[in-house]
Amino acid sequence: MNTARYLGLVMGMVVFQGIFDSVISAQSNQVDIMQPIGAYHLIIPKSALLTGFQSAFFIGMSISVVIIILSFLSNEKTNT
Repeated sequence: MNTARYLGLVMGMVVFQGIFDSVISAQSNQVDIMQPIGAYHLIIPKSALLTGFQSAFFIGMSISVVIIILSFLSNEKTNT
């Protein structure tokens, strides 16, 4: 049971980090800066970081809403 719980937590972080990294990588390519070596957050503008966080949270919220809707639509009967 704990493995299933922690797998969900880890996969959520992986998805969040992947979306965040892809958005700030695209934003940093548009900014005229030297090629980054290491952490992007030290050299790109704060607006790119904000856009990355907003995108990741919006996609996470969208996935959550879809999962909630699908859980209400499931017709699983309980034996009571």
